[in-house]
Amino acid sequence: MDAFLAAFFFLASAASAYLWTTRLPLPPDLGVRVLSFLILWQLLQLVPVQLLAALQIAGLVGRVTIAAIAGLQAVLLAVSVVWATTHRTAPANAPGWIGTRRALPPYLLAAAVVLVGSYLIFAIDLFSSFPSGSDAVAYHLPVALRWLQTGSLAIPVSKAWRFSLPGNAEIGMMILLATGKESAVVLINWTALAVLAISTYLLAKRISQGNRLIAATTTLLLLSIPMFEFQALSAYVDLFGTAFLVAAFTLFVYRKPNGSTLRLASCRWLVFLSAAACGISLGTKPIYDLYAAAYAVLVLFSLYRDRDRKQTMVVQTALLVAGLVLPSAFWFGRATAATGNPVFPMRVAVGNHVVLAGYASSQITNPDFDLNFVRSRAEWLIYPWTEWKRDPGYLMIPYGEGSGVGAVFTSLVPVGLLFLLFRAFREFGRNSADSMLLLALVLSLLAWWFFLSRVPRFALPIVVLACVLTAPLIELLQRHQERPFAFLFLVSLLITCTISSFVPFHMLVSRLRSGRWARSDFYSYPRLLDQLPAGSCVMNYTQLEEKNFALAGKGLRNCVVPAFEIPSPITREFLQQHHVDFVAEIVPHHEETLAHPASAGMSLVSDQLVKSGEDNIQWRVWKVEQSHPEPAGR
Repeated sequence: MDAFLAAFFFLASAASAYLWTTRLPLPPDLGVRVLSFLILWQLLQLVPVQLLAALQIAGLVGRVTIAAIAGLQAVLLAVSVVWATTHRTAPANAPGWIGTRRALPPYLLAAAVVLVGSYLIFAIDLFSSFPSGSDAVAYHLPVALRWLQTGSLAIPVSKAWRFSLPGNAEIGMMILLATGKESAVVLINWTALAVLAISTYLLAKRISQGNRLIAATTTLLLLSIPMFEFQALSAYVDLFGTAFLVAAFTLFVYRKPNGSTLRLASCRWLVFLSAAACGISLGTKPIYDLYAAAYAVLVLFSLYRDRDRKQTMVVQTALLVAGLVLPSAFWFGRATAATGNPVFPMRVAVGNHVVLAGYASSQITNPDFDLNFVRSRAEWLIYPWTEWKRDPGYLMIPYGEGSGVGAVFTSLVPVGLLFLLFRAFREFGRNSADSMLLLALVLSLLAWWFFLSRVPRFALPIVVLACVLTAPLIELLQRHQERPFAFLFLVSLLITCTISSFVPFHMLVSRLRSGRWARSDFYSYPRLLDQLPAGSCVMNYTQLEEKNFALAGKGLRNCVVPAFEIPSPITREFLQQHHVDFVAEIVPHHEETLAHPASAGMSLVSDQLVKSGEDNIQWRVWKVEQSHPEPAGR
């Protein structure tokens, strides 16, 4: 039943978004309308769940259930149908964006086929297995599963930072986990990828004066970047946050097509949808607080500069605030209610004085984490040409969800930025747009360097901006050196996709040869954990956070106490408080017994070797002798 209700939730919200999109006075540009639909669809998914979650935290409802949120979507759909039947379809209010209609050349079609083939290999591997990726299985998916199992989106008593982050992306993952198909969680990022691709296309089309060919080439360049490809088929959330942030800027830019402002109603709706997209990004993870602040400043400045009446400025500012707040306020309110700090888990401090308690950024991201991708910080200046990774895994691939820009980016983007810089100097005083865009890029890079710990995936919005700013060079090369450019573009894209798709191809072939298709084989844990009574609570004492999601077992029947919630030392009180039934550990060499004070009162139920890659790992599963009554609802 939950699978049916989850499917209804997505279909009903899509139908509501479609009805609103067809009735609102939006520009006739198809790309803008589709982008508006996707933003509305996401907004209509998030707000009902957040409303129900707020009521649950306030004690007004017992649980957040799939049935309840599906019921809210049914009500919302009914309201949308009634509204749509009383409103005529909004007429086109401005001419469509007229641009170059040249057919795509063969090399771009070939590049698109290669790219689709690469994504298809990732998809076949994923949908024949289970979600992977260290952060995804360490805490993104455990967060979504915890919400689904407990019926609450509240911050837990432990206040672990991984369970305290904003979770707009995890809301969708929670509902998709209810379908029973774990790999379906990546569909959240498929929507985000579509949002990002359309936004990039529209931005590149604008900067190239409506040239479809340049816009398509820039979009293919972006989609070839390994970080985007890996995240599109994983449960990481950086792609999600980046996509809606870029969409926010795109819709705001498109409120003025062809240099003339849309009629007032259209402009207002685009301002609201733009802000809502930024609000969705803001509710994804704390790093987007900085990007959202920059967006708000830029938009307010632009609205002030373009104001025609004071009343218009006030209304559009109100729409801006409403859009930002609607999909993100829940997370700030939740944090305030639980900790008194609206931006928890982040700590607010002035020097050594802590204003609002939380975690220092160094407790969440190691200050030296960026040295996993460069040998020294000076090497960041040549990072696109090194693509080095300190721990590339046994496949020795430098790409992944957290790093890698690929050969197409490396071949074109640095040179493209230099070309734009040269053009800005040459036309100094005549074209301020190039200078402003380059200034935005420089300021973004400085913010990433000093405030975002130089983590590559935290710079995904900057990567998108850099790709869009390469459009003038692409236009020049396609006009004057089309054959050399076609060869460089196609070959570099083929090289990048070959390296990226080798990872899922190797994993898929390995399973075909070994016949190891079971969930326990994929995540390398004892099959006993798949056979525990439904509702059993397993403590992850393996010292590996990547096992937090794995130990939920087949069908996600087990609840899991994740590794990051376990105190040191462990006490019997902790086990009783969390209703722990079983403890799973990986035994170091030459160690005989479970090494914590609470081991008394446990009985060994499994001691076996589990194959993990090329190694065999010794696992032990202990049963905790309960001295407390079973909790209600377990």
